[in-house]
Amino acid sequence: FTVSGSGQIRGDLEYFGPAEGDISGTVIGEIAYHSTNLAINPVLPEQGLATLFADRFRREFAVLLTAGLICLSLARRQVHSALRPLRRRPVPSFVIGMLLFILSFPATLILGLVTTIVLLVLMLLQSDGVLLVVGSLFTLFDIGIIGAFYFTAIFIARAVFALGLGRLILQYFVGLEESRRKPRLSLFIGVILLSLLTSLPVVGFVFNAGALFMGLGAISTVSLRWLHRFRNSQLPGTAAPPSAQSPSYGGSQPFPVAASPAGASPALPTPRSAGDQVLNDLPPGFDPDFFFSDD
Repeated sequence: FTVSGSGQIRGDLEYFGPAEGDISGTVIGEIAYHSTNLAINPVLPEQGLATLFADRFRREFAVLLTAGLICLSLARRQVHSALRPLRRRPVPSFVIGMLLFILSFPATLILGLVTTIVLLVLMLLQSDGVLLVVGSLFTLFDIGIIGAFYFTAIFIARAVFALGLGRLILQYFVGLEESRRKPRLSLFIGVILLSLLTSLPVVGFVFNAGALFMGLGAISTVSLRWLHRFRNSQLPGTAAPPSAQSPSYGGSQPFPVAASPAGASPALPTPRSAGDQVLNDLPPGFDPDFFFSDD
């Protein structure tokens, strides 16, 4: 913007532009200039990289240590079980955890889509009561499943990895058995080391992701193993296997006699209870079903 020497402006001058104009003429009023360039004022931290690293380290240390202490207090046996696949099969644990974490995003999307479709159908049917009940149920289910998974992945899995890392380091100094007796010390050592690695600039997220994937894979492996054992275990009140049942004797058939060497008297089977002992003392041909029948 230029005002030559022979130019004259009677009044105030207010103009916008990328650069301030060359005003050589006469301006009777006030001159106001507004720049159209975006003012880039980088907000530089008042503290240096060392302070940022220290702040991140303190945050990671507090989070991991709290999560690890809660796990050791509430589920110590389960946490120690998760250390076995983490120590013996680290690569499969990493792969399983990475796949689970990646598949969790489309699974979350599918759950949200199914919930939305069901709620829309109920809204079209104008079933307010059913909509309230089903909507609350689906919401609690989705929040519970998704929240539990990501809480385990973000906090519990990394704490389990820190415990395993600390035990691995501690066993080189005090031995394997002694390191197992000091889980809190192992957790403290592992949390310090993992917090240092994850707080590093640029490469910290790599260590954070690796700890998350390996811990999540170990936890999922142990959980699947427990589900398999629970499914195959025999529930209380079910019928015992045939090998565990007591032998049944027919009313008219004699008691079974074990094979004995020639010349020796046949031996009766060893009674398993006082009731069997009483039956063995009865004379041959006695029919217990005749006297102890419910009829």
